Amino acid sequence: MSEEAGSQVPIEPWVPPRPRMAPALIVIGVVAVVVIGGVLLALLGSSGAKTASSPPLTTLRGTKISAEPARSLLAPIVSSAQPPSDVIAALYVPSGAKLTGSSDLDRGLSTYDRSVTMKVSGSVSAIVGFYKAVLAVEHWGQISTSPTPNGSGTEIFARHSSNDGYYWEVGAVVTSANPTLSPALAGGSVAPTSTVVLRIFEVNDEE
Repeated sequence: MSEEAGSQVPIEPWVPPRPRMAPALIVIGVVAVVVIGGVLLALLGSSGAKTASSPPLTTLRGTKISAEPARSLLAPIVSSAQPPSDVIAALYVPSGAKLTGSSDLDRGLSTYDRSVTMKVSGSVSAIVGFYKAVLAVEHWGQISTSPTPNGSGTEIFARHSSNDGYYWEVGAVVTSANPTLSPALAGGSVAPTSTVVLRIFEVNDEE
């Protein structure tokens, strides 16, 4: 046997290849971007939803009656952009108010003068207190109250300047809707309800 046949070639030890991190890092980066983007979109969407619809006026100091915008209840007497949108936006009604009628007092022959009639839960004094609080918060001026001419209720008046260059007034006549109902005959306590005639009219004098 030759010397070449008896010699052995040294074998180098096998070293496992190192894993390539680049593809894994790329995947992790893409996932992170997607997650962060989704969170940001969710936050932006929620903030936009909050600013898009402001919550209605709730309970105010001086009254325990919650309020809601009067816009939908006033719809039957809105015509040709009257009353102006800023006047309507400054009016609220007790939550749960039920429209029972409307009246066109000007009949298109004079300056705007119309009213709605509604039934609300609460005593006359409570509803009057509600309107005094709401009108003050919404920057109505010259707020005054007095008994109705026949003494059956209370009326409250206030004035508001409008972007149309005129003053507008609101009058709320509040009377009891169940003055003769006896709690004893009804078999227990009866929640008082009131009738409110909400009249809105334009004042002839300019600002």
